Amino acid sequence: MKNHRRSPRLALSLAALLAAANAHAQRRPTVAQRVSNATQRCDTDAPRECVRAIDALPAASRRAPALQSLSLRARFELLNVALEPDGARALDAAKRAELTRIERAVTELTDRDATQGIAWLLRGRIALVRNALDASATALERAATLLTRDPSASNDLAMVLVALRRLPDAERALTRATTLAPNDAEPWSNLGGVRLARGNAQSAATAFREAIRCAPTVARHSSDLGSALLAAGQAEPAARAFGDAVRLAPTDPVVRANLGYALAVANRLDDALAELRRATELGPRASAAWNNLAIVLSRRGDTAGAESALRRALEIDPNDARARANLDALLASRRPTAAAADAGR
Repeated sequence: MKNHRRSPRLALSLAALLAAANAHAQRRPTVAQRVSNATQRCDTDAPRECVRAIDALPAASRRAPALQSLSLRARFELLNVALEPDGARALDAAKRAELTRIERAVTELTDRDATQGIAWLLRGRIALVRNALDASATALERAATLLTRDPSASNDLAMVLVALRRLPDAERALTRATTLAPNDAEPWSNLGGVRLARGNAQSAATAFREAIRCAPTVARHSSDLGSALLAAGQAEPAARAFGDAVRLAPTDPVVRANLGYALAVANRLDDALAELRRATELGPRASAAWNNLAIVLSRRGDTAGAESALRRALEIDPNDARARANLDALLASRRPTAAAADAGR
């Protein structure tokens, strides 16, 4: 009987096909892998890429609350709305309509699944830009309890609490944020600002130094430290801090104006005058620079120059109460008193 044997060439062809099929199956990611990749893109990529990655998933996956939260957050970020009270007012009609759709979706999501921290964070941010501050605080407090490793909820909550003038609560929220992210400059900077607003200049300076440690090339942090040190009555250290800020931002007229003021407080009038003249050159419409220049000119006996500088400050900003008060005081000091007038008769 004839023995039928499979052709070697055919056997090899079948093996190659099977190997190719297996390789293709291995290259094609599973749904779980695609979900994981989309989640990672939402953490690392631009918001638009996050939305695209989630939209490319199967419908069943897109309905998962965690993915919905990420997608809604990315859509909100694409609006580029300022995270401040009533920030939504600056949006155009199309973006306002999109914000309303996002708001409706995130409200439904948090009502359906109250464990979604990112959704609560987004709900709080939307309420903030809608100027619904009490609702924003409530949502962000919920987010902070759920996002136990993410400082953003506590940081945002503090911003809302400051707007509500609940400064002790804001300080507690920011202290929690700095504990969660000790190497993030922003919570430290905000904590310093709240402490300074509460009159705790020394502890504010400590927070600003931490912000500088985290972001040593950001001029604002050194400038904030200078303000705290001035409030603490430490003019020379304040001048050094403002000097650091000037080295980081040499063309910023406000930073130079602050340095000039600190030098004046330290009674270094010549140095102060040089910095303030430079500040007015860099920022001819910076009313603070002109006001500080007037203070130094007045202390040097140049009352005419001081008056001219103060009038320039008020020309730039007619509502500058500090410049108005300084001008009134200067003019009053130049008027003869009634007693002096009687004595001259």
